[in-house]
Amino acid sequence: MTGEALEESGRPIEYSCSWPAYINGGNETIQPFETFINYGCNGWRNWNDIQCNWNSLSSIIDHWGDYGSSLQPFAGPGHWHDMDMLLIGNGCVSIEEEFTQMAIWAISASPLIMGNDMRNVTAASKAILMNKDAIAVSQDPLGQMGIRISNNTQQQVWARVLANGDVAVGLYNKGGVPAPPPIPSGPCLEWVHTEGQ
Repeated sequence: MTGEALEESGRPIEYSCSWPAYINGGNETIQPFETFINYGCNGWRNWNDIQCNWNSLSSIIDHWGDYGSSLQPFAGPGHWHDMDMLLIGNGCVSIEEEFTQMAIWAISASPLIMGNDMRNVTAASKAILMNKDAIAVSQDPLGQMGIRISNNTQQQVWARVLANGDVAVGLYNKGGVPAPPPIPSGPCLEWVHTEGQ
C-alpha cells in the first residue's frame, strides 16, 4: 500500500487520498473513515471538486455543515477532511466570498491549499491568505474540527474548540436577509460578568 510505504520511509510526507470522494455518493454517515486512516491517508477529499464560482463553493460549505457531526470524530492531527482548494486570489468569487471561504475552511480544519496563480494575486486576496488569526485557527494544535452549530438557515453559526480552551466562532450570512450589525473586533480589554439575569 502507498500509505504504508510512505510511513515506512521515515520522512514526514503528507499523503492525500482522492478516492474517498468517489465512494458512497458523498453520504458522510456511511463513509469508512477508519479505512482511510488505516490506508495511511493523512487527508482525503470527501465530496465534489470545487469549481471557480460561488455556487460550487457554497455547496461545499453546505455539505460540511450538513455532515459536520459525522465528519468531526475522524478529523484530527494526522488525518483531515479536505474541502478542496482555496479559490482566494483566482478572481472568480468576490472578496466577501473569499473571506467566507477562508473562515469556514479554518474552522473546519480543512487543509489550506492555494489553487491560484501567485503572480496575479491582488493585495486584498493576499491579505486574506496571510491572515494570521485565520491561520492560527486552522493550525490549532488540538486539531479538533469545527462544525456548524446552528441549523442550515440563512444566518449560521460555526464554532471550533481550540487547544487553550478558547472557541473560534464564524458567523456565516448566506444572503437573502440583511446582515446583522457588525461585531466589534480586536481584543476584549475588559469582561463584564452578570449573574441572575
